[in-house]
Amino acid sequence: MKPTQEFGYKLKQLRKDFGKSQTEVANEIAKHFPNKIRISQTTLSVLEQKADLPRVEILDVLSRYFGVPIAYFYPTIGQEERIEQAQLYLESLRYKDYNNSSENKDIDYEGTF
Repeated sequence: MKPTQEFGYKLKQLRKDFGKSQTEVANEIAKHFPNKIRISQTTLSVLEQKADLPRVEILDVLSRYFGVPIAYFYPTIGQEERIEQAQLYLESLRYKDYNNSSENKDIDYEGTF
């Protein structure tokens, strides 16, 4: 299974396991993560249809919303690749914080849904 297919499958299964529609998930993410990136019903649909892999910001919000680690969406990649992805993600957060420190004071990277 390709990474895009695997991601879409996992995302759809999580949403169904939660008993939510794409619209419900999009609305709840907007409500509970107002300072984060917006994820529309259309975006969720595209992701579930295996058409695209998400940006790291979208992946972060989805993993927080569903209460799963980011690695959950990519279980078939090797440990070295997971470490590299995690390092890139953490570096992106540091870069964002450094360059937009006044804009990110209200964002709690340690918070959960």
